[in-house]
Amino acid sequence: MPGIAGCTWSKLDAQTVARARELWDAGLSTSEIGAQMGRTKNSIIGMARRNGFTPRPNPIKPADARAVERAVQPTRPIILPAPPKPRISTVPALLPIDPPVPRTIFKPRAATACCWPFGDPKAPDFRFCDAKSLPGKPYCGEHCRKAYRNPNEPSVMPAGAPVVISRAVWTRLRLAEVE
Repeated sequence: MPGIAGCTWSKLDAQTVARARELWDAGLSTSEIGAQMGRTKNSIIGMARRNGFTPRPNPIKPADARAVERAVQPTRPIILPAPPKPRISTVPALLPIDPPVPRTIFKPRAATACCWPFGDPKAPDFRFCDAKSLPGKPYCGEHCRKAYRNPNEPSVMPAGAPVVISRAVWTRLRLAEVE
């Protein structure tokens, strides 16, 4: 009858455990015991733990044992190379640097002032609209109309604004004029 999780030998017979203990006490590795018994190395390890076989020393030394070995070994002094001498370089005279470009200084603004920018921020004449902004908006009424558009309303282009159309639309318009 299969044992736990399909393992056919979770309850081992005494003969199998005795054979494994015999090989264990003879000093064979878990891989060798498994090969002789037709089992895996890990199944032999599990069987040894469940049946109380004498534990074997860990082949991997713990960190403190390595530290003790290192401490016992005589140490020899470490000779460090002399620090390099500072180099005295002959740097040519520094060339004059162009004066810095004056930057736009932002003046403190009221929290209710319109934030619509005018001009290039790098230019000295850059400024903000500074009109009274609408409640809850960063812009005044005029600039809110430019910044926010109602998607349900058709966009109105200012008079004289250039119209960009595709070649296909232009051809259709020209053909409609001819007819």
